[in-house]
This record gives sequence, structure tokens and C-alpha cells, in this order.
Amino acid sequence: MSTSTVLDLEDAISGLPPSPSKYSHKSTQAFLEQSRNRVPILVALDEDPTGTQTCHDINFLTVWDTTTLVEEFRQTAYGSGFFISTNSRALHPPQAKDLMHEICSNLKSAAGDAGVEFEIVLRGDSTLRGHFPLEPEAAEDILGKADAWILCPFFCREAANTPFARDATFGYKSSNLRDCVVEKSKGSISADRVQSLTLATIRQGGPEEITRQLMALPSGSIVIINAAATEDVDTVVLGLHQADAAGKKLLFRTGAAWQLSLPGSVGGLIIAGSYVPKTTAQLEVLRKRGGDRLITIELNVKKMLEFEESAKTVIEDAATRAEQEIPNGRDVLIMTSRELVTGEDEASSLDIGSKVAEALVNFLTSLKVKPRYIISKV
Repeated sequence: MSTSTVLDLEDAISGLPPSPSKYSHKSTQAFLEQSRNRVPILVALDEDPTGTQTCHDINFLTVWDTTTLVEEFRQTAYGSGFFISTNSRALHPPQAKDLMHEICSNLKSAAGDAGVEFEIVLRGDSTLRGHFPLEPEAAEDILGKADAWILCPFFCREAANTPFARDATFGYKSSNLRDCVVEKSKGSISADRVQSLTLATIRQGGPEEITRQLMALPSGSIVIINAAATEDVDTVVLGLHQADAAGKKLLFRTGAAWQLSLPGSVGGLIIAGSYVPKTTAQLEVLRKRGGDRLITIELNVKKMLEFEESAKTVIEDAATRAEQEIPNGRDVLIMTSRELVTGEDEASSLDIGSKVAEALVNFLTSLKVKPRYIISKV
């Protein structure tokens, strides 16, 4: 459905087939462990820093030169992987395409030197935002055509009714994800290329039926994963691995979520530039629970955008305050003002986001104390 209507979550899922509990996360992990030597190294190209926040015991690279990648490939076991932070969502399309070409070229060269096989996953913030289909197409320019793209977003409500759909740069109108793919491609992807793994397939057919359908897809298909629970994703993962083992070349685009708690004597630092209502709600809970242990410093975005000196003053004042609090054991939240500031068009809105992100980076690099931890959501 392309029109926007409000659905009640419980009503929407009440008539679905029962969740396939036998394909639990634990059983999926056991399968992956047994198959470790047959699973290529997975490299997650993360367009936004939030992607690593569901992970642990995994390396996160902020550079992608060939020498670094060769070393990383050599120390990463099959069945495991690592992240590369691309921050490509802050770039204009031509620059994002060039960056994807550069990273994929370096990965291909480094993997050859290290003598390993790898696959990539394009980790997108809320999945539907960002440079799609530009980035998977750019990856295919270097790594070769995939038999299918796997699109696995996660929403607890209609996609078109999320704040992400109203993004000034990457917004969309369709809730039906098959329609959304066509919309995001501006018609370059035809509707007949977009397929769907239904919940009936996942929950009643299981991994074997998923594999069968994937193997039967025409080359160039884009597959929507209709998951409504983590068990659904675990079931799909098993099917994907069977299809991969049978020779199906797949390219992935996915999303993520997170939670973290770190006590200690030296204060930590949380940087939040994201302006969507979801982030604002999370920050409200954080500030309430943080109480006196959390100091909030709000950066006035409109003031930072007025003049270069205005932005410098705002950042210097924030850094001075943070340097007073962190050594005394207080966590510091640096957050942008919650009022959304947009430009006249997609490009100018993207430039505003880049300027705010640059200001947050300048704050961090100017900080003269070392926080116990840093969490960034920009």
C-alpha cells in the first residue's frame, strides 16, 4: 500500500503465522559456528556510526587504505568480520559513489593479497535512508554483479509514517517496501525486479523454502525480507547461508539497534546530533535516568550556522564545560538543539547536516580530557 494509514502493531501482527521458535538465535549461532570455515569474512560498510552499537568483540575501522585492510583480513577469522565507518550518508551522491568505488577496490585488492574471501553488507541507518540504490550499484561496479540484493529493514510501524520518511534529503512516501524500492530508485528499478520473502514463507516454509525461492530468482532481483521478530531473521539467515553455499551471490543492506550501560569513576561522553523524534525520545529517557550524574550541554544549531566564528564559540564553550565535568566522574551529553533546520532543497539540507557533523567532530578533537567511553549518534 502506497497511501499512509496508521496501524496498531498488535492488531497488525495478531493474524500472522506463529513465530518459528525452533529457529532460535542460539541455534542459528550454533550453525554458523559449525560452518565457520565455509563462511567468508563479512565486511560491514557502515554509512552511519550507529551500526556497531549492537556488536561486541569486533574491530571498527575508520580508514580503508590497502595496507590496513590486508592486516585486518589476515587477523580476522572466517565466519567473523569487521566494520568500516564510511559516513557516506553525509556526502553528496557523486562523492558517495566515488567513496564506495575506492573502498571496494581496496577491499578487493587487500583480500587478494591476504588470500581470503569476503562479502560486504551495506549497513544503513534505518535502512531506507541513505544513498540507495546508488551504493549497492557502486559496489557491483567493483565487485561484480550480485544475483540478488537482500533488503532487510526493521520498523515497528508503517515505513511511510516513521520520521525517517520525512527526511529532507532521503525521504520517501511508500510504506509497501516493494513500492519504496521503485520510488527510491526514481523508476530506474522496475517493479518486476522487486521480490518478497513473505512471513508465510519464513514461518511455514523455513530455511529450505527460503533457499528454494532464492535459488529460483532471476538475476538482478531485489528481495524484501518481511521479518516481524528476531526469530524470523534467524530463519532467513539459515536460508541465506544455504543459498550462498549453493553458489548464489548476494549483496545485503540492513539496519540495527542498541543499548549500553557503563559505570565508572571518570565521566563518559555522549554526542547526539541526530534530530529525529526517535532520538529525541531516547535522549529524554537518558536525561531522566541520568539524573545528577549526567550533564547536558545543548548546541544551538541556528547559531552555529550563522557564521564560522559563531560555530567556533559554541564549540569552545561546550568543550570548556565538558572538560570541567568529565574528570569529576560526570557523564556529559552533547546534543544539538532539537528544532529541525533544513535547507531549500535536498542538497542544501545535506550540507547543513555536514556542517553540524563537522562541528561535532571539531568539539571532539578539541577536547583536552579523555572520557571513559564515547557514544556518538550523529
